[in-house]
Amino acid sequence: MKRKIFSVRHLYTRFTILFLLVTFSLNSVAQEVSEQENRKLILFRRLGHRLLLTAGDSTSRVTVHQSSNHSYQISGERPFKLVPDSLVNIAEILLKDQQIIGSYTLTVSQANSGEIVYGFTSEDIIKGNVACVGRSMHEGQYIINIQLPSDSGSGYVTPILSGLLVIVSATAGIQFYKKRKQPKQQAVPTKSAARGIAIGSYTFCPDTGVLIHDAETTALTAKELTLLNIFVRQMNQVIDRNLLLKEGWEDEGVITGRSLDMYVSKLRKKFQKDASISIKNIHGKGYSLNIS
Repeated sequence: MKRKIFSVRHLYTRFTILFLLVTFSLNSVAQEVSEQENRKLILFRRLGHRLLLTAGDSTSRVTVHQSSNHSYQISGERPFKLVPDSLVNIAEILLKDQQIIGSYTLTVSQANSGEIVYGFTSEDIIKGNVACVGRSMHEGQYIINIQLPSDSGSGYVTPILSGLLVIVSATAGIQFYKKRKQPKQQAVPTKSAARGIAIGSYTFCPDTGVLIHDAETTALTAKELTLLNIFVRQMNQVIDRNLLLKEGWEDEGVITGRSLDMYVSKLRKKFQKDASISIKNIHGKGYSLNIS
């Protein structure tokens, strides 16, 4: 009883530890996600602020709106003149913090129509393939759209995987503990049922060489077993005498008809409790095991 109580307490302790570890891991993930989102918003607000400063606007309020999980919009209160060179230079700020941002696509659209009037990607900046550098655009109410890849949150994948690893490891440990504590079951040998052939009210078991009648078992000699195996293969049919002699006595070298007759007589006596069973001598031909 004490051992059982100890096992239950031990499992309870393991589950408690598992619960605490999972809770801690999930809290860490949630905290890191929140911190990364805040850093993104601060970074995008800084980009919008510098963009307005280059346009000569130092008083407008910068608004950062997250339109989806991976899409952000930066806008100002008043129209401003957009200079692509300035926007590209300012966007390089994002490249300095790629651990959070990763690759991105930046587009500029009209606030009233949504028409995209300018755009580039982080790869364009790295390769120096940004278009419209050295040109300026008319003053307008612009919105800066930043699209991040769907895997930009990979920074918090590690804690999630760590949490899952903890769960799997703890579960495996519990299963191993339970399996080790379970008593080993001894294999119980089983006997397969003997293959029986019905002959009237008798059951003939060729595998064990016995006849069974009303729970009474009678053993057969080797010759009786050989003859009966031949008879049951062709019940109610005449079996040639020479065939019986050949299969029963061929290995002994000397074949005598008297030996065959003697063993057939012994078989008749073993079936005498069932009058419906008979082994008939067909003159000049052989023997026949009949069931009426």
